[in-house]
Amino acid sequence: MPRQRGNRRYSETTVPKAPASLRNPSADEDAHRVAKRAGPAEWPDDQVLLASAIKFIGGLSSLWFLHSRLDRLGSRPLMFVSLGIWIAILLTWTSMAGGKAAVSFPLVCGVYLVSGFAFCTFYMCLNKLAMSTVPELGKSHFFALFSVVGSLAVGIFPILWGVMIDALESTRIDWLGLQWNQFSIYFAGLLGVLLVLTVLVARLNEEKAANLNELMRDFIRNNPLRDWMRR
Repeated sequence: MPRQRGNRRYSETTVPKAPASLRNPSADEDAHRVAKRAGPAEWPDDQVLLASAIKFIGGLSSLWFLHSRLDRLGSRPLMFVSLGIWIAILLTWTSMAGGKAAVSFPLVCGVYLVSGFAFCTFYMCLNKLAMSTVPELGKSHFFALFSVVGSLAVGIFPILWGVMIDALESTRIDWLGLQWNQFSIYFAGLLGVLLVLTVLVARLNEEKAANLNELMRDFIRNNPLRDWMRR
């Protein structure tokens, strides 16, 4: 209903609203949701929330995957595994946002499931690596600083990504078989950040960390499908 203040009549639609990145600090998650709702899929809210919730199942599955493997193999090789998964995830998001791959509910649910697994695997490896490298004397102070800096990064960078997404709202460029819009550019930018992170992980020097051959040998020996097929 239009409202009246003095001699001026206005409706809710005439009131300017703040950008989405400032209304919601979790703009990186909203980028996925807005892309699915505003894209060709036009999904209802319940499907969007269900797809987003599946990533927690993937995160819980990382507990089974890591188990004693993290102590046996070390953090560095498993971080490479999670980074490889994340590269495939971001390539999939970029393809869907750019119109190269069809947007389907099972595909998005699968991507969210794998992303939850990859995120928790990398984060657990990072925490273990930090715990093993910090001396006992200053461990409490280090982890206090570590948690504060991590929380600031989690709070600030989604806002920056959200501002960038709002600024590129009118961008439409066809190149390399993709439509480079605000979302495909966003995912491609995350892919560039991930490549830089891969270089930094490659420079890590972790004692008693398994190499690629030992990692693959462990996957084959401790594969639950192998025990299941013997039965």
